[in-house]
Amino acid sequence: DVLNLKMNMRPDQKIINHKPYIVVFTNFSISNRSEYYSIDFKQQEIKIIEKSNIINYDSEFIKFNNTVCDQNKLLADYKKMIFFLSKKFSKINIIIRPHPSESLKFWEDNFCDFHNVFITQYGSSSDWIVESECIIHSGSTTGIESYYLGKPTILYNSIKNYKVMPLTKSVSLECNSLDQLEEYLNDIILN
Repeated sequence: DVLNLKMNMRPDQKIINHKPYIVVFTNFSISNRSEYYSIDFKQQEIKIIEKSNIINYDSEFIKFNNTVCDQNKLLADYKKMIFFLSKKFSKINIIIRPHPSESLKFWEDNFCDFHNVFITQYGSSSDWIVESECIIHSGSTTGIESYYLGKPTILYNSIKNYKVMPLTKSVSLECNSLDQLEEYLNDIILN
């Protein structure tokens, strides 16, 4: 949030006052990089590997490439997940709140015509969490924040062996499929 220069202090009241909402916090900084962050990840990884005196350079580079591929797959799965939720839970707003280093364009291009999907980087994550029914995250520290604010916290991770911070995983209900996610959300929203 500190990195986001466009940040307002409070969430958009038009969204909050309209109907209940779920916040989807994303962190796909490699796959959906904002044009404001012009880091070449391949070059950055090469520098890190060279500085750390790693003997098996090829092995480390393969790990990095696997991470990139997994994040690309997870980003595509999040797109499918949000589409699914917007249809299954049409009376609830879905707020997509990309990480400040992510591009909004990907989300806007895919969800601009949905009546119950909103994309924003405005406001603090805490304010969005407090007013939400629950949050869904991709391994973000907002999962920790949500847990400590007493909100139901779901880690949606459809990629087997996708690495997330252990703490974000430990404070979240982990879902690996859309059916499981729908079941969790029905329990949260209907109770």
